[in-house]
Amino acid sequence: MVFTNLKYMKTVKKIFFLLFLFMSFCTCNAQESKRPYYRVNWKQIDSIANENPDSIRGLVKRLTQQTIDTTMTNEERILAYYGSTYLPEHKGVLYDLRKILFNMRDREYEDALKRNIEVLKRAPLDLNALENMVMLIRVEQNSSSKHKTYTDDDLRYYSNLMDVVVKIVASTGLGSEEDPFAVTSIRDEYILMYYYLEIKYGNQGFNVHDGYSVDYFGVKEKSDKYSGDIIVFDTSRVLELENEDFLQKKAKKKKNKKIPATN
Repeated sequence: MVFTNLKYMKTVKKIFFLLFLFMSFCTCNAQESKRPYYRVNWKQIDSIANENPDSIRGLVKRLTQQTIDTTMTNEERILAYYGSTYLPEHKGVLYDLRKILFNMRDREYEDALKRNIEVLKRAPLDLNALENMVMLIRVEQNSSSKHKTYTDDDLRYYSNLMDVVVKIVASTGLGSEEDPFAVTSIRDEYILMYYYLEIKYGNQGFNVHDGYSVDYFGVKEKSDKYSGDIIVFDTSRVLELENEDFLQKKAKKKKNKKIPATN
């Protein structure tokens, strides 16, 4: 029993040490600009996800309660959102989101909704899935069907959670080349620009800055929330997730490939 307790205490100390390092890093960056921001340290988040994935799951659970936990720090929210993409259950999300997109394109809203609910069970903070959920609930509410699965309270919950996640993304940078916003998908970029910053973008491209990949857009119409001439996104995690998706699709094709019958 004593050995078990000592082992438990060592594990707890290790977790708190990792979280302390992560939060210290974020706070340091927050003091360097006019607007506080918390740059994402991908390696540290990956390390925490590997060392203690349940700590991230716990943060995700807190953030997705019906009554959103307002006591969470910015560092905890960042760890919950970005850390969740490193969890094993997140694998395959990009593949499923692509299927949902095809369903919505073909107006197969019931199939899209079923798939999207399954995605949210595995990745409840995924910004694409939250946006899908808001749109699909609105489609259902505007349909002629008498049977409505979702209420206004459901729509409010997903809209509010989406707003929370968008603000997490907005808190990770300034949109400059030196301090880009961190994203986990290309769609995140458009959601941030359209829903939160309320800007219109122009020419776009990609580059490598200080060893990490970035997407950048020219700003055609500025807003009170963003006045820069360009807006830049750190796409490091995007490329990793897309590579994982590519390998997964390749493995599925190989698995489904028919083996010629032998005599």
